[in-house]
Amino acid sequence: MAGKKGRSGRKPRTDGLKSKAVALYILHSGKTPVTWFRFFKRIHGSRWQEKVRQLMREENAHAKRTRLWRCDCDDPFLQWHFFHVDKCHGCEMYKNEITRRIYER
Repeated sequence: MAGKKGRSGRKPRTDGLKSKAVALYILHSGKTPVTWFRFFKRIHGSRWQEKVRQLMREENAHAKRTRLWRCDCDDPFLQWHFFHVDKCHGCEMYKNEITRRIYER
């Protein structure tokens, strides 16, 4: 058998993108996954992982629209704050003009 031990299923990426392996923990009943996950894999076939990624992207976009506000920081992760956070400590930006006036009194 060719290749490194334990890596027979991992193929190198040819599109130039990097990816990180993360664990997706699914409850099992005995040795088989729970029914809802088995149906999800049955419906989406070999594309089930891409479907999970798509659902995560959509959920993140929805959360940004409904639960977060954006500041002027350079880091794309740190520039999003929950609504209960009034001020960004990185760039000193306030959530809105009313909040700025309250804190600067």
